[in-house]
Amino acid sequence: MPKFEIVLKNEKIKLYNRISFLAITINGLIFLYFCFASSYKQIILLSAAGVLIILSGFFLIYKFYKTKPKWKVVYIIIFDLLMVIWVLIGNYWAAGTQLVLSFLFQVATRKLLVSFFENRIIFHSFPERTIQWSGVNNVILKDDLLTIDFKNNKIIQQLIKETDEPVNEKEFNDFCKERLKSEA
Repeated sequence: MPKFEIVLKNEKIKLYNRISFLAITINGLIFLYFCFASSYKQIILLSAAGVLIILSGFFLIYKFYKTKPKWKVVYIIIFDLLMVIWVLIGNYWAAGTQLVLSFLFQVATRKLLVSFFENRIIFHSFPERTIQWSGVNNVILKDDLLTIDFKNNKIIQQLIKETDEPVNEKEFNDFCKERLKSEA
């Protein structure tokens, strides 16, 4: 069990949301085109369903954006439903694109967590990265800024996210100093 867990700020989340919004909007425009340009009834109905899913999803995102912390799930559901519609239409490359976009959105908007154990540090990234204390020169948390200085002259500096249970800076820094002394 980790001694300390620190949540890092994901400062690019607005950019990821805009890109996802744009990708979904492009799907909606393509479905609208299919509604009016296709002569096949099944494609028209599936395209209309796609437009309704997108409009409903955008309404839910707008409604829950400020109030509910789980509004990101709506983007993932939209991507997955669009993937199903593209499969039903028979356009598998577009379905594959939706699958990739859904996966990338989930990876990009996940909680950025760093766990500090007695014997290692784990970045819960994609893929997960484990750092041994022996490869670290110094770790400091000061003024909501986490700094990890590696022995190979690399450095990580990242703002931490405010959480319900804030990390005590003194306890954290003392823990890290103790771990670094025992590894030296």
